[in-house]
Amino acid sequence: MSKTARTENDLLLFAFENLVEAVFLADSVGKIFYVNAAACHYLKYEKSELERMNLSEIDVSFYDEGWALKWSRLKEKQTCTLKTIHRAKDGLLLPVEIQAKHFRYHDQEFGLSFVHVMSEDQEIPQNNVGIFDHNMIHAHTEPLLLLNNERRILDVNPVFIKLSQFTRDELIDKEFQFCFLLPNLAEQVCQVIFNEGMLSEFPLDLKTKSGASVPVLVNALILRDLQGQVNNVIVYVRDLSHEKETEHSLRINDERFRRAQALGHVGNWEYDIHNDQFWGSEEAKRIYGFDPASERFSVKEVESCIPNRIEVHQALIDLIEQEKPYALEFEILPKNGQPARIIHSIAELKKDERGNPVAIEGVIQDITEQKKLQEKTNLLASIVASSDEAIIGKTLEGVVTSWNKGAELIYGYSSEEIIGKSITVVVPEEDRESVIQILSDIRAGKSIYHYEAKRRRKDGRIIDVGLVVSPILDATGKITGISTVAHDITQQKMSAAINASRLHLIEYSLTHSLSELLEETINEIEKLTKSQLGFFHFIEEDQGKVALENWSTNTQAQCGAKGIGMHYPIEQAGVWANCFYSQQAEIHNDFKSLPDRKGFPEYHADVIREVVVPVIRGEKVVAVLGVGNKLSDYDQADVATITRIADLAWDIAERKRAEEQLHRLNQELEARVYARTKELENANSELESFAYSVSHDLRAPLRHINGYIQLLREHTSQKMDADSLRFMDIITQSANLMDDLIDGILSFSRNGQNRDEFSRSQYA
Repeated sequence: MSKTARTENDLLLFAFENLVEAVFLADSVGKIFYVNAAACHYLKYEKSELERMNLSEIDVSFYDEGWALKWSRLKEKQTCTLKTIHRAKDGLLLPVEIQAKHFRYHDQEFGLSFVHVMSEDQEIPQNNVGIFDHNMIHAHTEPLLLLNNERRILDVNPVFIKLSQFTRDELIDKEFQFCFLLPNLAEQVCQVIFNEGMLSEFPLDLKTKSGASVPVLVNALILRDLQGQVNNVIVYVRDLSHEKETEHSLRINDERFRRAQALGHVGNWEYDIHNDQFWGSEEAKRIYGFDPASERFSVKEVESCIPNRIEVHQALIDLIEQEKPYALEFEILPKNGQPARIIHSIAELKKDERGNPVAIEGVIQDITEQKKLQEKTNLLASIVASSDEAIIGKTLEGVVTSWNKGAELIYGYSSEEIIGKSITVVVPEEDRESVIQILSDIRAGKSIYHYEAKRRRKDGRIIDVGLVVSPILDATGKITGISTVAHDITQQKMSAAINASRLHLIEYSLTHSLSELLEETINEIEKLTKSQLGFFHFIEEDQGKVALENWSTNTQAQCGAKGIGMHYPIEQAGVWANCFYSQQAEIHNDFKSLPDRKGFPEYHADVIREVVVPVIRGEKVVAVLGVGNKLSDYDQADVATITRIADLAWDIAERKRAEEQLHRLNQELEARVYARTKELENANSELESFAYSVSHDLRAPLRHINGYIQLLREHTSQKMDADSLRFMDIITQSANLMDDLIDGILSFSRNGQNRDEFSRSQYA
């Protein structure tokens, strides 16, 4: 030790030795290491005697459990003030007030106490009751009572009266147990006092006049005369109600703190740099997979749970050496084998009075679930952000609070343009009443599914959307906002409308002519594209001429010109014919600005904008269908609509043209059959007349032949030889054959008449 250090120590020792107040230096179990001269003076011990003693030998209130509690409080608060009674070597009892300070030195704990003896005239002599007067009792600031050798109360001080709520007269001459809630236990305590001569901080419940109880610690000391007989018993009662309340509050707060740590999965820890000691709270141990009640929580074992321990260890070194902020997230593998956890750890450097690092204090939190939730939230946010559907958040009043990319695509507004504004920005005027009703339904807790509505894009185009509108609830179930998921169903609705139109045209074609079909086709396309004019041209086979097949009903009403069925060279056609040359659809949204407008018949309706679509089969354009005067610009969606209808119409037209040609051929065939039938009828009529004439002219001679042969047979049969008779039979047979032939001719003529009647019935 240097000379300077020795000088400083000598000066410090000199100061302690010359203090008026007594000084004690004792360890955590009460062993005395140092006393100054003042302590020796009032206790009447030699310095060497006191420095071999324990505080329990001079403090009448000392007992192990009570001392441990006092030491714990001193360690926690670092300083404290208390009152007690010290016993001098000669037996005198001295009320004292102690100011104590806790400190550590070379890893050992000490308490440095400054003891103030309250006053010389408050000494409690052990050998003379006369000196122990009422003034001394009444002057004491703690509850005191005095017993006689019969265990009855001789006196009480005002502090005790106030605590017990009894009057002095009500207490005097009462037995000791009268003052306590459990008399039997108090009687046993009194027996101990008289048997052992003293009592140190025994817990009892003091009985008050109102019937309530007050927790107290009882200290007692028997005062004897010079012959050793009991004169009095001084009883010192320490009110624990405030301490109990404080202790209870501390226990509650401690339990709340532990509960809060458990609920929040938050633990705290401390690392003693010099001793390499590591301490962790119960929740810190649980997080690392340790048994909070039994398992040791050492640096080595904690680090073994951290796969990336090098980074964590380096962060601690940086905190100690460079005071670099320590805030980490890292994975741990709990000791008990549970799945890996993610923790967030922060720490600060703890320094002594000279600014030297002595410890690291830290907090860890298990954020595994938060990380999972964050990942899920990030995933949901990514889904929302990248979704093609519009996902919109609104206040209960309809003010937009969130607007994803899908909403930007569908409605055309960026989030910066729309957030903070009313959702009615995208609602057509005629639909705003329905929005008010939707907001009202949501505020009432309803959800709306599969709702179809009209909405206006930033460019003014009206679109069809399908909506799902739901209330947003907070953790308490209170409705705090509105969520809307919208998807553009314009194409879906248009596809349904196109399919309906196609089906209608197919059915319409079954009962109407080609010209009527074409007119109805243009009418359907006008409805689908919201147009007001339309035409259908056929391109002839040589690709040199065009035929105006039909106009729409609207066009015919607007146009005074009569052009249906007109044929003219295609080079004389207007700008619509450009699609014939390019074989692609042409959109003319600023029709009047076109320099090559021509081909309009007189009295043709005025055209503002138009779209024309070619119908192509093979390498040829076979038809052109066009519509015009939509209130807004035409686009490729209109082209797709017209193309689908025009292609179907052409296929039906081809079938209708084939049907009409077949009908014409059938009519020509029927006419030829009819003429041929007429010819056959005339021939049959002539044949019939001839047959009747022949039968009439031939039957008379046959009758004469048959008649005369019969007469000849009757007159000469016996006179004729066999040959003559045979000749006569031949003549008769020939006549009969001739008669049969005449019948056949008549029958044939009648059959021909029946055939004519059958033919007429078939073609009638």
